[in-house]
Amino acid sequence: MRSPNAIAIATLLVCSLVACERHTVPPPYGPVPSAREVSSWTCAPNLGDPQMLWANDIIRNDTDEPLTLESGELVRTKNISAVEFLAWPPDRLLGGFPVSEVAAGTSMLEGYAEPWRTRQPLDGYVLEPGASIAIGVMFEVADVHRSAAWVMPRVVYSQGVHRYRYDGPAAFLYLTSPGCDSSEDPGAQLERVFED
Repeated sequence: MRSPNAIAIATLLVCSLVACERHTVPPPYGPVPSAREVSSWTCAPNLGDPQMLWANDIIRNDTDEPLTLESGELVRTKNISAVEFLAWPPDRLLGGFPVSEVAAGTSMLEGYAEPWRTRQPLDGYVLEPGASIAIGVMFEVADVHRSAAWVMPRVVYSQGVHRYRYDGPAAFLYLTSPGCDSSEDPGAQLERVFED
C-alpha cells in the first residue's frame, strides 16, 4: 500500500506532465489579459474637495467564465487614502476629479453625474465574459496643501475556486502650488513626492 505522501508526489508529477495547473498558475494578469496603462496628474493648488475620483484603468474579461472582483487597494500611497473601489463604466474615464464636481456633472464632466448616482462597488462585482469595466478609485487627499500620490491599483478577483491578483500599471499625482510644473516629467515629480 502506498503512503499518502507518495500518492501526493505522484499526483504532482502527473499534473506537471499534463498541465493540470491550467487555472492555478495564471499568466501575469490571470484571466484578465488586457489593461490600458494610464498615468494622470492634477495640478490643483486650491482643491476645495479632498475626495477625488479616478477611473482610468480598463480591464476586460476575455475568458469564457465570469470573474468576481473581490477587493481593491492602492499599493503605494503618500498623503492619500483609498475610500472605495468602484466598477466604473469604461466609456466614462476620469483622470482624477473632485467627487463634488463628478456628482454635479459640471462643465467638462457633463454626462458623469448619472454614472456617479448609479455607481457600483467593485467588491463583489461580477465581470461577465466579454465585458469590460474601468477600475474606479475614490480616494481622499489627507492634506490638500501638500502634494500627494498613489501607485498601482491592485484588484483581487476569483474565477470559480481560484483567486488571482491584478496589479494595474497606473499612477496618480496630485500637485500643490510649489510643485505645479506640468512641463516636468511626471515620473520624476512622482518620485519626489514619495521622497518628501
